[in-house]
Amino acid sequence: MRRAPVQAHPSSTAARCKKFRHVVVQYRSKDQGGRDEKGDVVLYTATDPVHGGMCPYSQAVIMALLEKKVPFREVKVDLGAKPQEFVELYHSIIPDRGERERVPVLLNGTNRLVDSTTIVEYLAAAYPESGTALMPPDAYTAARVKLFSRYFADHVVPAYHHLVGVSEPAMIEEAKKELMGALACVDEFLALHGAGEGEYAVGPHYGWSMSSQGGEEGASAKPHEHFLMGPFYTTAEVLATPYVARMVQVLPEWRGLDVLAECEGRKLARVAGWMRACLGRPSAQLTGPRKQELVDGLVQWEWSHAV
Repeated sequence: MRRAPVQAHPSSTAARCKKFRHVVVQYRSKDQGGRDEKGDVVLYTATDPVHGGMCPYSQAVIMALLEKKVPFREVKVDLGAKPQEFVELYHSIIPDRGERERVPVLLNGTNRLVDSTTIVEYLAAAYPESGTALMPPDAYTAARVKLFSRYFADHVVPAYHHLVGVSEPAMIEEAKKELMGALACVDEFLALHGAGEGEYAVGPHYGWSMSSQGGEEGASAKPHEHFLMGPFYTTAEVLATPYVARMVQVLPEWRGLDVLAECEGRKLARVAGWMRACLGRPSAQLTGPRKQELVDGLVQWEWSHAV
């Protein structure tokens, strides 16, 4: 029997991405197997259960699709009441039925993928001539970009979640130190592996360019505001930006920590400039949830978990 399709909600992302409107298209019908009948890219997303607003992992994939100028259809899934069709789709990719079904899920014709990092790196490789290159052409530089993303995901993201999740004053202060320590390491990482200009020049990486591969210069040309690879935007920024936005928007009000000011006070100019460059990217500004959405979501989450 043909299952009823997952209901598509009006895409707030589509409404806000005016600059990229030619890239975003509304979800239409699809067949029982989850493939769009017209073969377009379909992205399953959800609301962040902690913050509210767009799930950060879904946001990263949408940013990559916009950067690559790949038309897509967004299907929002209620993770609290997952449609059986979505459950079956997820396990057609990940066969372990004990694993919790998550977003994002990407369909591209017969190609099906889960996991934001996997999807973003796939998009960079699958559309090399379209939009922003996102991944350097040489193996070593690409490896440094991936290493940066791994460090950020393994250390900064958990430290952020720890900080927003604790409530005792002593634990909050300890969590602040943990997060700032992770960001200090990111600052050193940028010095060791980056390709910035001026005082950010690092050995043989200075002046590195991927413009011949379709790379685009960053949105900001201000001093001390550079991406990992100098003016060239990569998957490192795509994957990190949703959490950079959450740190900058949420923590001043939620935990009394202005991350950018604290970085500057500690002379962590590289990571402060990198975060500003991330947030200045049009794809970040047009997809990121609003501050009040995030704060309200945290308040609701805290109340729901109160003992």
